[in-house]
Amino acid sequence: MTTRRMLMAMLVGCFCMGFAFAKPEPTPKETKGQIVGKITEKDGGKILVKGEEGLLSLMPHWRGGTPKDGGGFDKDMMKQLERFKVGDKVKVSWVFDEHYRIEKIERVEKTE
Repeated sequence: MTTRRMLMAMLVGCFCMGFAFAKPEPTPKETKGQIVGKITEKDGGKILVKGEEGLLSLMPHWRGGTPKDGGGFDKDMMKQLERFKVGDKVKVSWVFDEHYRIEKIERVEKTE
């Protein structure tokens, strides 16, 4: 019984260590840019935009420290993101700061 517990503890430890040493998102060649495409997924402040360049995961800048200290995604950008839904065609200006961060987002009207 003790051997099983030790093996289980070792397995859980190894699993947790994998998360602790997970690699951060790699820094791209360009640290700022734009993407034009459709929003394919929206989860809180995070959006996925599919454009000609591929799929890009974007989020607002983080402001104010840890969540317990009042930190969170930029409130103004969060309000802007509420106006968009999955399927909308958008143009997003971004900068890379640990993640792709939304600087500006606007709806792109369809041209017929």
